[in-house]
Amino acid sequence: MNNVAGLILAGGQSRRMGGGDKCLMPLGDIPLVKRVSDKLSADLDQILLNTNADPTDFAFLEHDLRADVFDGFAGPLAGVLTGMRWAQELDDVEWIITAAADTPFFPNDYVTRMIAASKDQDIVLAGSDGRRHPVFGLWKVSLADDLQTFLESGDRKVMLFVQKYRHHIEEFAIQSFDPFFNVNTPEDREKAEKIIMDGYGD
Repeated sequence: MNNVAGLILAGGQSRRMGGGDKCLMPLGDIPLVKRVSDKLSADLDQILLNTNADPTDFAFLEHDLRADVFDGFAGPLAGVLTGMRWAQELDDVEWIITAAADTPFFPNDYVTRMIAASKDQDIVLAGSDGRRHPVFGLWKVSLADDLQTFLESGDRKVMLFVQKYRHHIEEFAIQSFDPFFNVNTPEDREKAEKIIMDGYGD
């Protein structure tokens, strides 16, 4: 998987959690973003954290860190573009695979399955229970200039960009909960803590 690098998207503003950077919040005594990092690190050697917060708060992860290269909180695609520009500086990296910093239970085989589904595609997105998860995707780094132009035109919708290219939705099974469940609110945090207590956090 040397031609694939990881990107953790942590550029959100955490409004529904009441302020602060929710991905630093402990879940079962481990920060949310650390749980995501650990899962990606099991398959990938190179990982970027995209955050617009104080980078010193994330020093414990020992990843490269970059703020959005596109101004104005343009949503997840700004983070994807940031990851693509970073990957262009690396040797032989053709793809980036993204994961949201507030989604700690994504499948353990996420990286391997997404890569396996990438043949003849430009973008692969994860799906579950009939829903697409645009922040969980595998993206060709060669799309960077196109994405830059798309954002500069004022467009922000992920699927509007995705539909311009060869793409595939890789479906993941629902078991006792949706593996792409993300922690947005205090109530979500309680649910996530219960998932861990029930032994489903790994």
